[in-house]
Amino acid sequence: VSTQSTWEYQLDYLRQMWSNYAKLGIGRVVQAVFQESHESSQEVISLMDNDLSDFIQWMHTEGHLSNTVLIMIADHGGHMGSYYYTIPGLLEHKLPLLTMLFPNQYLKQHPEMHQNLQHNQQSLCTAWDIYATLRHLAAYPNIHRSYSYDIPWGPPWQISLLNRISYNRTCEAAHIDKCFCICHTHWRNWECTPFYLS
Repeated sequence: VSTQSTWEYQLDYLRQMWSNYAKLGIGRVVQAVFQESHESSQEVISLMDNDLSDFIQWMHTEGHLSNTVLIMIADHGGHMGSYYYTIPGLLEHKLPLLTMLFPNQYLKQHPEMHQNLQHNQQSLCTAWDIYATLRHLAAYPNIHRSYSYDIPWGPPWQISLLNRISYNRTCEAAHIDKCFCICHTHWRNWECTPFYLS
């Protein structure tokens, strides 16, 4: 029996993988899923904070963040336990974490995209948009100077976060079901809201 948590094994593996593939000079995409915090107290998730911080600091110290876009995302906020039964808990459930860390050099080379990322912090975005952003980043360094990104194979409502998303974008335009829309009062509809908040 080990004293290491599952996420420590994962972060150690990521360090090894990143170091080994960095020597090859090839691009890489990695997805790490941390399920330990998927429990009702919402206290376990904080146990990972120091280890995740150490990993990000290691990425910085080793120079990996100079050519890496780091994206941290949750699929949803808390959805069990007593906090979920509150209005703030319900809103957090519908507004999951999205954090993106870009290399400074990339932002300096693409000031319009940097401005768009800053603007989009307050815009309505979806998982479709994150997917479009990943596709957009995969084209690097051949990103069009016009910063337009046409995605003929995907749904027309997806927008790369490297492009400007209107502050006026609606849930309907983004194809967000009314039960998950937090822009209006739809989420308080009895069909979408648990009985205890109706």
